[in-house]
Amino acid sequence: MRSLCDGFFTEFPYRFQEGRFIMKTAPTVVDYAKYGPRADTTLIGLADPPER
Repeated sequence: MRSLCDGFFTEFPYRFQEGRFIMKTAPTVVDYAKYGPRADTTLIGLADPPER
């Protein structure tokens, strides 16, 4: 991967970062309520809880 990027990004610097970023590993209770098999359509789009 690095050799491909070295050949492509020649005009500006770049860097690789490893780790877990914003992707969730499991659905939350809110996800289940909004998108689950018996989703409550009144919840979709109203509000999301603040991030901790």
